Amino acid sequence: MAPSSLTRPGTQPVFQTDPRFLVFRNGMLGNTLMAEPFLRAVKSLYPASRIALVVDPVGLGLLKTHPAIDEFFLFDKTKDSLSTQWSLVRAWRSRGFDASFHLRTGIRNELLAFLSGIPVRIGTKLKGSFQFLTQIQPKRDQMHVLDALSAFASQALGQDITLPPPLLFPDPEAGAQAEAFLTAHNLRPGRFLALHLGGRTCNGLEWGPQAFAAPLALARKRLGLDAVLIGTPDEAAPIAAAFPQGPGLVHAFGQPMGLSSEIIRRAAAFLGNDSGPAHVAEAWGLPKVVAFPDDPANFTRWKPLHPDRSLVILRPQFADPATPQAIAGWLAERVTA
Repeated sequence: MAPSSLTRPGTQPVFQTDPRFLVFRNGMLGNTLMAEPFLRAVKSLYPASRIALVVDPVGLGLLKTHPAIDEFFLFDKTKDSLSTQWSLVRAWRSRGFDASFHLRTGIRNELLAFLSGIPVRIGTKLKGSFQFLTQIQPKRDQMHVLDALSAFASQALGQDITLPPPLLFPDPEAGAQAEAFLTAHNLRPGRFLALHLGGRTCNGLEWGPQAFAAPLALARKRLGLDAVLIGTPDEAAPIAAAFPQGPGLVHAFGQPMGLSSEIIRRAAAFLGNDSGPAHVAEAWGLPKVVAFPDDPANFTRWKPLHPDRSLVILRPQFADPATPQAIAGWLAERVTA
C-alpha cells in the first residue's frame, strides 16, 4: 500500500485525504488543554483522518469524550517501564501512522516515534540536543501558548491557521458522578464557587490559600454562594488548614480529572491561581478570578483568552485591602442570583 504522506527536503509534508496522525501532549494539564484546538484544526482539514493522542491519565480524564480523537495512548515518561514503552512502539508500528506531531517536547517521545517507523515527525527545537525529527520548528516561548501552537500548526500543515480558544465536551459518566457529589453535599449547580488554590507552576500553595481567604469570605457573604475546593491529594492538607471543611465549604481533593472538570462546569464562577483547573474553567465558559505571580513573561504565555470574563489579580495586589471588595463586586456583576 502506498504511503499517505511524502516528505521532500525543504518542503512541507503532503498528506492524502485519510492520513493517520499520532499527537503527543503527555504533560501538564494546562498544556494538554491548550492542544485541544490543534486536534479540531487537524480534523477539520482532514475529516477522514484518524487521530490518536498520547496523554497521561489526567489528560485522558479531560479529553476522553473529544469527538476529534479516535484513540488514546497513556504514557508517563517519568514512571512507565521500558517494557511499557516497547509495547507502545509495537502498537504504534501496527497502526501505520503517517506523521507524529510533538506538541510535548522531549527526546523520549521523539525516539519512540522514530522506533515506531513513523515517517514524518514534526516537533520543536531542543537546545543542545540531537533530535529524532524530520521537521524541527523554532521554540516559540515569547508568545501566548495558543499563538505558539497556531504558528506550529501553520508550519506543520502548510496553511495559515489561527487556533481558537480550547473547548471541552461533556462527559456523561463523569457528569452523573458530579451530580451525585453535589447532591451528597447539598450543593446546587450554579450556586457554588469552584476554587483551586494550589498549582505547581506558580508555587500556589505558598500564597494561594492565604491570599484568597478574605476575598472568598466576602464573596460568599455577598452572593450567598457555597464553595468547593478542588486540587491534588498533596494539596489537601495545606489548603484544609486554611479552609476546614464545613457547611457550605466542601473539599473535593484527589478526585479524577473528569469528575473535577464536571464539578467546575457546574460552578457559578472560579477563583484561584493560574493553573490547569483555571484553564478548565475558562474552557467551560465560567467567569474566573485568577491570580498570577508578578512575572510578565509567564503572564504573556498564560494570560486569559477571554478577558471579558476574567479578572486578573497579580500577587502583590492581594496586599491592598480594597482587593477583596473588588473581587466580590466583579463576581456580583457576573453571577446570577
